[in-house]
Amino acid sequence: YAQNKFNTLFQDHTAVMRFRKKIFVSFAIVFAIITLVSFARLFSFSNEYVTMNLKQQQQQQQTEGVGRYDEKEGKPSIFFHVGTGKAGSSTIQNDFKKRKVQNILRQDNVIVIPHHLVHTGRSPLYVKRSKTEKGDNNVWKFSPKFEQFVKKQKESHNSLSNIFGSSEYKGAVNPSQCRLWKNTFMESWNVEIILIYRRLHSRLPSVWNQYYKYFRQEDSVKKKSLMYKLGLSWIMKGPGHKYWPGIGGDIRIPSIEEWLVKHPHHLQQDKFLDKYYDAWKDCSHGFHVMSIHDVDTIARQNSIDNLTAELICKTMKLDHTCEYFQERKVSEKKDENKDSMNQRRRLKASNTSINLNHDILAVFAYENGYLTTKDKGKSHKAPSRKFVVKAIEKYVKKKGITYPMKCPEKSLMDQVYAASLRDEEIFYSFLARNGEKNGNDFIIPVDENDLKDIKNTSLTESQFENFVADWNKTLNENKFCVVDAEKVMEDEDW
Repeated sequence: YAQNKFNTLFQDHTAVMRFRKKIFVSFAIVFAIITLVSFARLFSFSNEYVTMNLKQQQQQQQTEGVGRYDEKEGKPSIFFHVGTGKAGSSTIQNDFKKRKVQNILRQDNVIVIPHHLVHTGRSPLYVKRSKTEKGDNNVWKFSPKFEQFVKKQKESHNSLSNIFGSSEYKGAVNPSQCRLWKNTFMESWNVEIILIYRRLHSRLPSVWNQYYKYFRQEDSVKKKSLMYKLGLSWIMKGPGHKYWPGIGGDIRIPSIEEWLVKHPHHLQQDKFLDKYYDAWKDCSHGFHVMSIHDVDTIARQNSIDNLTAELICKTMKLDHTCEYFQERKVSEKKDENKDSMNQRRRLKASNTSINLNHDILAVFAYENGYLTTKDKGKSHKAPSRKFVVKAIEKYVKKKGITYPMKCPEKSLMDQVYAASLRDEEIFYSFLARNGEKNGNDFIIPVDENDLKDIKNTSLTESQFENFVADWNKTLNENKFCVVDAEKVMEDEDW
């Protein structure tokens, strides 16, 4: 009797569960259908709205003109920001990637080149011609994807569409690439090159940090790896070092002093303006130079950085876009919390420096045997490099510890000061000879005098005072210093 009763109850329970499952599945199917229909209608409406908006913009552009450069023989412009590296390039590129900024730029008839078409090595801007390919005896040609993009913009939008692109890796073109730009664009486009200047003493710590914050294998190890042979070595690149020095091709991060002593050419970059100008003068119509030190790069102007706003308003002279952000800046007064939130978002999005002192201390501890323990005569393996660095970072933050710092010798800093001052003098001499100042933008006509006759002129009193103030600020912030690991490890708590 008990067995029969159990079987009956079990069958009833199974039947109820099946019924519930059918009801649930039915409701799920109905909900999925309703969701898909809703998304389809929303997508259809969005497409209709965007299409209508584009048509209205095109009609407006045809009646009102296409902005700042349409008076130059009726030709559109291609603005190409070429660096320099560690001078706000990531900030500009991140701002121009934003859909809102791109939509507003369309009102000035400016189309932004997708970043991967001009910046990354996986989709290069230039490709070499094959030996059998016919051409103008030029070694290089533009990549098919880039040519397709330019062709599409000319066909699908107004025939006077302007284009903006940015890559600090394409700064100094070689003669063959310059001929390519000249033959492709100069007849039907106004080629405008944009360069941003940053003082040498301000730039050097950022260059050092940029190189050593990523995991980079030694060349002897990297070239033997399977990922390198397959052309996928870029996958291994990422912030933070994975292995201890000597393991897996990883390295020890040197101090800035060691780095400069080993690579003294970093102190000999006073000719960079000549290099950029000479490279582009035969394949561009305008050469624009901005100084990052004249722009407040921390304060925000609506959703874009002030450096980007300066570029849009002063250099590119895009009236609609500039007016929009100026109006939004006046109408939207942000509270203090929102400003700090925007600043944190910008720092996270941009290619910012990271604190390498935690890694330097971790490696010192590893190399001096602080991370290995012996238990009953057996040595235990040290934990991973990333784990130790993360633990140090967490401990320093929790305890509010300030590291003792070790700075370069005075003789080396004197060399940095002299090189940076020489760089500053050349910059202002370059502008004084060739530049026509317009706000923070200096326009250097490429058909004017050559740079060979430029002689360094002394800075004005205000220029020298600004330079010295910036130099002292760099020293006070210990930008050239690293953690003194020996002093840290003298503390028993460590």
